[in-house]
Amino acid sequence: MRTAIRLAAGAVVAAVLSALTVAPAQAATTVPSLSIAPRDAGVLAPGSALDLDLAVTNRGTGTLAGGTIRVSLEQAPMVGVDTLTQQIEHPGAVLQGFLVATTRSPSVPGGTTARIHVRLAKDVVDSVIDATAGARLVGAELDVGGPPVLAYSAVTRIPKDFGGRVRLGTVVPVTAPPGTTGVVPAGELGMLTEPGGAWRRAVDAAEADPEATVLLDPEVQASIRFAGSAAPDSATRLLADLDGLPNEVIRLPYADGDVTLQHAAGASTVLAPTTFAGGAVSAPAPGATPGPTATASPSPSPAPTRTAVPSDAALLGWHYASTDVAWPVPGTVSPADLPYLAASGYPVTMLSSSDVRDTAARRAAGPHARVGSSSVLVADATASRLLAAAASGSDVPQDAALAELVGLLGTDALTHEASAVLAVPARSGHAPELARVLAQLSAQSWITGTSLGTLAHGSSPTAVRLRPGSVPADRVAPAKAAVAGEAAVRELGTAVRTRAGTLTGPQRLALLGVLSAAWRSPQPGWVTAVRAVTTQFHDFVHNVRFDRLGSITYVGGSGSLPVYLTNQLEEPVQVVLSGTASNGRLHIQGSEVVDIPAQSGVKAKLPVRSISNGQVAVTFTISTKDGHVIGKPATVEIAVNAGWEAFGAVVFLAAMLALFGTGVYRNVRRARRRLKAGS
Repeated sequence: MRTAIRLAAGAVVAAVLSALTVAPAQAATTVPSLSIAPRDAGVLAPGSALDLDLAVTNRGTGTLAGGTIRVSLEQAPMVGVDTLTQQIEHPGAVLQGFLVATTRSPSVPGGTTARIHVRLAKDVVDSVIDATAGARLVGAELDVGGPPVLAYSAVTRIPKDFGGRVRLGTVVPVTAPPGTTGVVPAGELGMLTEPGGAWRRAVDAAEADPEATVLLDPEVQASIRFAGSAAPDSATRLLADLDGLPNEVIRLPYADGDVTLQHAAGASTVLAPTTFAGGAVSAPAPGATPGPTATASPSPSPAPTRTAVPSDAALLGWHYASTDVAWPVPGTVSPADLPYLAASGYPVTMLSSSDVRDTAARRAAGPHARVGSSSVLVADATASRLLAAAASGSDVPQDAALAELVGLLGTDALTHEASAVLAVPARSGHAPELARVLAQLSAQSWITGTSLGTLAHGSSPTAVRLRPGSVPADRVAPAKAAVAGEAAVRELGTAVRTRAGTLTGPQRLALLGVLSAAWRSPQPGWVTAVRAVTTQFHDFVHNVRFDRLGSITYVGGSGSLPVYLTNQLEEPVQVVLSGTASNGRLHIQGSEVVDIPAQSGVKAKLPVRSISNGQVAVTFTISTKDGHVIGKPATVEIAVNAGWEAFGAVVFLAAMLALFGTGVYRNVRRARRRLKAGS
């Protein structure tokens, strides 16, 4: 039988070879790798041929010699998901299954790939696998004279009377890219919303599968609406298309906030914008000082020619579904994060199965689970990885990932290992083929698309234990500095007399931009960006500060010390000046409320009373009426000449003058007497 299979296969095998640009050989090294992918997502109907694409890649610099490729099919369906995925991910050293085809592989120059198409006739396929439903392995072995190189994928047989079903939940993230300061500049909206742009592709993917749940970052609609008439037509069309989708839309934290990083950095709740009234600041280049964006005025106050910014509600408004979902970065969730997220208005947390101590009972019950009293949705880590890989391109490795994903779902539908599977793509990665992949999945009659809301409320949650994760320390420290810096900005904002939000709002948006999950690997430059924003916060607070400080000589009893203050903000501030003496030679008699005009300075007077002579260090502090200290206190050395010594000097001088006057008076009288006596 096997001989007949080989002969039949040889009659129908057609090899179409194509090589990429040849890189010059630099060394006689070859590193071969092999991929195999069935077409049509690996779904195999009875009586149909099987088309396979193979890719032979030479990752070395020398030329890989031509060789032989053998193709095999497993006869029996996989007994479980783990068996399927383990065999594909760890192919071993011996080709498994029935040999169904042999073909030649070409020589492959270093750094290039050769692609081979093999077609297995339906007679060959049916002679190996019967009409029984399930996923089988399809394998390939490359022999170029050294150790064989193996690769596997999956084909899934689906008979016409197949009664198996599996529910599949998928999500389409529509999130802002890294590098913004809380609002995407109008000039960048076109790249995101035109055909091929990340946001356009996401909306196309949602249109391809109406059951997929859209995870919407509010920065998306806020940026387009904020740009107003400066927004390109493609952006306004995208917003209209997004609004018209039948899909369930769930709100993500603003800027797709990295919620566990925010918590670790000291935020009491998940951060959100305070106001858009002041516009946004620009994303700084490394080493540059942040400045206004094209969508913001050059000063905190809107320029006269700028269209008024819509209200915060108008910028952020959307018809979300009832469930708000937090989506932490996998591996970073600790037990304390779940109550923090629920208290922040996110009753459901979407975890990866790598975040929990998974059990067969939890997988069979579906994605809905609970950790303590917290509601969670557990995404299958393997299915999510395969979905992300399949959506990343349309080459052989990506098609192999899609076929493996379909095989995983087909095995679940047959064995009932899972009644429902949640698979999530990369949140901000390159996913140009997500629409195609979702369309192929939703086209399968045995896969039932299911929204996150249905998954979160449609079944009783199974108790699971969290596998505690943590945010890397090298991310926590810079984030803590940024959160503390922005808190100081808001504290100074309480001292601003009018339109405080126009000054502090852009700073909060900048913080949200650098605490976005979009900055996670493989995005570089995060440390540079977060430090630049932290410096920006420090410079903002430094606008209200001491001026012309120097040593002071104080003479007298009760009086005041002159202290010069400056305010370089565009709005007036009211602050409280206070001081503390280092010893008892000078007594500070209270604090002073000081109004400082915008972009101006004043001389404040701090009431004091001298006690004794000597040196004293006075530490001056500027604070708000609520007690928040602004900037750093300043210490000044003061030489005190106490008031009683001055009074004593005056008395002594008066006595000396009186004595001198008495002497003069006596001399005058004597002189007059002599004159009278002589006359």
